[in-house]
Amino acid sequence: MRDVHQFLVLSPRIFNASITDVLARVERSDGTTQVARLVPQRPHFMVEAAHDGASVSRTYLVLGVQHILGGVDHLLLARVCRGAGRSGLAAARYPSSAAVFQSGSGAGAARVCLRRVGRAAADGARQTTVAPMGAGNSVDWRQQFVRTYVERDIPQLGVSIPAQTLLRFWTMVAHYHGGVWNAAEAARSMGVSEPTARRYLDLLSGLFLVRQLQPWHENLKKRQVKAPKVYVRDSGILHSLLGIGTERELLSHPNVGASWEGAAIEWALDVLQPQAAHFWATHQGAELDLLLVRGGRRYGIEVKRQDAPTLTPSMRIALADLRLEHLTVLYPGTEPYPLAPKVTVVPMASLVTRDVAALLGRSRGRRVR
Repeated sequence: MRDVHQFLVLSPRIFNASITDVLARVERSDGTTQVARLVPQRPHFMVEAAHDGASVSRTYLVLGVQHILGGVDHLLLARVCRGAGRSGLAAARYPSSAAVFQSGSGAGAARVCLRRVGRAAADGARQTTVAPMGAGNSVDWRQQFVRTYVERDIPQLGVSIPAQTLLRFWTMVAHYHGGVWNAAEAARSMGVSEPTARRYLDLLSGLFLVRQLQPWHENLKKRQVKAPKVYVRDSGILHSLLGIGTERELLSHPNVGASWEGAAIEWALDVLQPQAAHFWATHQGAELDLLLVRGGRRYGIEVKRQDAPTLTPSMRIALADLRLEHLTVLYPGTEPYPLAPKVTVVPMASLVTRDVAALLGRSRGRRVR
């Protein structure tokens, strides 16, 4: 990219089916980057001349403060890179809408690569990075993104952790995806202390790469799990870290259920926007994938990758012990149906359509008495 100003515009149509903001990242030919947060009210920014490391650090600091104070969650990342001889227009498929990016015309026109973070397809069969360059190149793009992030972007924030160490830790977290975090085991595997392993995990969480879902503690005469669950927030990146490149490999992988669960949880949090989100589990085996506090009421979400989920003892225990307003079971089918009073099975497609009423059990339909 030449040392001139380019004006990049993100079509507001991308915001029609989502309240998610966009984090746009420009890669210049000299290796420097520029990051900007786009919102529906201001879907554009100026691509400026090269920034120094201090400017990049200030940008990420501002984004971090916005997240902490305002709850801004940058779940959509647009990566803009130089594409000589290509048009400045590119399109990407969405579950429910189309997105079009437009850059300045002329020799400096940019090729736009779009990556939807934490978004599962309605059928749950495949969750990969979406890019206009095609599914095959998407695998290579994600691998390059991971390497670029740990080798260049994170060091620009002043982090002195070796890139290979951080990549190994990120990969380890991917293998823990959907499971309870064991800091002692991770520290032994990395050859570091437990505080250092926790610092690595907090770093990835602060960069929105990993979610730490904290446990809920109820006043019960039961031993409850106190360690957090960890999820790689972008399931496309998760698959890249696990070496999954095709749908066949995904469906035969032992972590396919955990991948489905993580994508559903990220999506549900984006759609429902709760005041608090936790998981709940006891050492006796009862558990709840997602406990949400919304409007002062508690809602439960269970994620099942089954054709016809049934009511389990764990669901009954969670419904009673946690005093849930409603328990929703997400599954890859197409039809909602009731399981028991206050328990309904809802298709994953309800997340695509952002059907909050169905997800919270407020839809009018068949009820079990």
